[in-house]
Amino acid sequence: HDVVAGIATLDGATGTLDRLVWINGMQIMQDGRVLLATEEMPQAIYGAGRTDTIGNRLRYSSHLDQAVWAASPGGFFDVVGHSNRAISGVGSMGPAFTVHFPDRIALARPSGQDDPPLTIEPSAAYVGTQSHRTLQNDSTGHEVFFGDDGGIWVFDGQGVNKLTDAQELFARFYSGPTFKYSWRSSVDTIKDEYWLVLPAALNLSYSDIWSVNTKTGKAARWFVNANI
Repeated sequence: HDVVAGIATLDGATGTLDRLVWINGMQIMQDGRVLLATEEMPQAIYGAGRTDTIGNRLRYSSHLDQAVWAASPGGFFDVVGHSNRAISGVGSMGPAFTVHFPDRIALARPSGQDDPPLTIEPSAAYVGTQSHRTLQNDSTGHEVFFGDDGGIWVFDGQGVNKLTDAQELFARFYSGPTFKYSWRSSVDTIKDEYWLVLPAALNLSYSDIWSVNTKTGKAARWFVNANI
């Protein structure tokens, strides 16, 4: 899921820019399809400096040919009715996928059909991630992530539980234009530790590293000077 990109699409009839697409996460489905979580905006809206029209989509390739996206059984469906905010990530929990918004998490489960291959249902989670790069699965299969409120949370498939606060990281999340996509995270399933790293970049001269035990919530923090 370590993917983020901006893609501009052209109107086939006029050759003009008509849509901007941000890819905020990627997963591979059990049948080999590529699944992308996208935030899409018509160019007319973006060009006018407006962000009120946001299209949240899950795009999937064909399971017969991963290069086929526009023809069935490849395609997309809009994710509506779950949040008014932009889709921020897609993770995995067993055969299902977690669809994150900053204030919600929905679940995408196999539909048993070729097209569409997934159905979306809500969960009781009232917070989601702000960066897909922070999504990790712990030793129990639950999902750990850095939340939109500055906490480190765990999602069990229905609800969420906060492990610890990391407000200092949250403040830096918005302190630079690329920080949202600079995160690195990992899980040590032997020690039951979730690691979150904000690398040195822009106005940050050191790497900020947090670890939290996913069972006890005990947290620790380190700073690594970028000049060493």
